[in-house]
Amino acid sequence: MEFGGTSWRPSRGLAFPFVAEVSADQFTLALAVALFLLATANRIVRLLLDAALPQWKSGEDTLKGGRILGPLERLIVGAIVLSGDPAAAAIVIAAKSLLRFPEMRKGDDGPGPEAVTEYFLIGTLSSLLIAALMAILVISAG
Repeated sequence: MEFGGTSWRPSRGLAFPFVAEVSADQFTLALAVALFLLATANRIVRLLLDAALPQWKSGEDTLKGGRILGPLERLIVGAIVLSGDPAAAAIVIAAKSLLRFPEMRKGDDGPGPEAVTEYFLIGTLSSLLIAALMAILVISAG
């Protein structure tokens, strides 16, 4: 995008090696993807969980905070993929796993730790896949 003959560069002055010139179209797409990851992706993950585990709907009660952690996780993973270091997403996965480990092991009043773990894995992996695909979409637009 040009303003008076110069290209718009929101990253001007930042000394990060992964920052390059970003077109206005790519920037707008990135904002739209961020909004998608915050809201719509929750519905998609919910549909996938309902399809994969129709017999067990109490996963939200056992693993509280998923509707908040999920969007944050997707934003962080999307930003990591956009930065060019997708291997760093392992940090997010490890942190979330450590956070959820006590809840997954409990399983006292539910269907057991195996079902909670399955619920966690399906939700997390589908969430990460959506985030990575959306980040790849933004990268390919540039």
